[in-house]
Amino acid sequence: MFIPYNLLELNLLKLLRMKIITIMLLFLRLFVYKLFYVKMFSSLRYRVSINNDYNVNLVRNMYNNFFNQYYRKSSGSRSSSSISSSSNSNNNHKIKVIVAGATGYIGRKVVEELVSRNIPCISLVRSLDNISMKTMNCLDGSKIMICNVLDHNEVHDIYDIYQPSITICCLASRSGVKKDSWSVDYGGGMNLLHAQRNISLSINEVGHYVLLSAFCCGKPLLQYQHAKLKLEEEIIQYSKQSFSSSSPASSSSSSSSSSQSLLTYSIVRPTAYFKSLDGQVESACKGNPLLYFGKGDCSANAIGDEDLAKYLVDCAIQPNVVNMTNHCRDIGGPDNPPISKLEQLQLIYNSLEIPIEKRRYISLPIQVIDSLIGLFSMIESISRRLNLKRFEEKCSDASEIARIVRYYATEPMVAINEGE
Repeated sequence: MFIPYNLLELNLLKLLRMKIITIMLLFLRLFVYKLFYVKMFSSLRYRVSINNDYNVNLVRNMYNNFFNQYYRKSSGSRSSSSISSSSNSNNNHKIKVIVAGATGYIGRKVVEELVSRNIPCISLVRSLDNISMKTMNCLDGSKIMICNVLDHNEVHDIYDIYQPSITICCLASRSGVKKDSWSVDYGGGMNLLHAQRNISLSINEVGHYVLLSAFCCGKPLLQYQHAKLKLEEEIIQYSKQSFSSSSPASSSSSSSSSSQSLLTYSIVRPTAYFKSLDGQVESACKGNPLLYFGKGDCSANAIGDEDLAKYLVDCAIQPNVVNMTNHCRDIGGPDNPPISKLEQLQLIYNSLEIPIEKRRYISLPIQVIDSLIGLFSMIESISRRLNLKRFEEKCSDASEIARIVRYYATEPMVAINEGE
């Protein structure tokens, strides 16, 4: 039976008005949130709970014990523990660093590392209201400043006051959806970049910009990856600007100074964090089954938060020493051998000393995620035709979250190439 398109469109509109599709979307959204977003994507939300320190330390010990058998016996392998941890230099008191994203999982470790090296630093936070005592302890010793990094004027005001020589950008959107990614990962990062460039120009001193990016940007399929890549491109373009090309007043200075770059950079792309297994550790502790997709053979070599923080600080204060001046590098933990998703879950159970008979796993086929992506994309397309902006945006976000889950479930996160 043939149904005219106009009649079909009219019927769909009636259904929407009757809230039937609204209810369907609500249930699907709750399903995706409960099944995927909480269990598999909790690492991007940087949840703060009482057990987080215990969970992360357990995973760190888990990895260390595992690689004691393989990695440390191999003299040719590379380890995150080999990252340079420089001693305090005599010039540290001359350095001033701004850390954006200071309350995040890696950002607060970066602040701790800077403070431990007696390097003056300013921690930018959105608000003091929702900061836990644990995070405040991590930021102790730094100058905490409230600043909305999405506000161009606020960022420039902070930079005008403190005139930092270095910026470490650890910004990351919590959800990874399109609007948040381009607003935070790109927009916030650009505000910091522009402010650092202007300060370098005003004080006639070369600035340095360190970006915490992501290994997965090497194969961009998601919105937040494209946002980070766009920021990386902008950083590289800014580094090509010189004092002479940016300020007419620089013509009176020496030729060597005027031809010098305004800004240098270091772009660091870590593979994965121990934090990403936090949700799985909590599930195992509660006796719940651990979830993985497909055969669970996708591998990753996660890097510890402390090791990554040390490397980021090295890139900030001595980029030449670690060969990271105007350079982009992938970085991960031990990769001999890389650990698959299923092996990670087995290691969690081993570390918790849970008997084999009580261990439970759930394997979901990748096609489940593909079906959800297709469903949300279809509803998004219908909403666009009917000019239902809110439905279109929500369906777009839901499908993007499902794509993120699929990406991390199927793409290996192992930095094994030369120079990584």
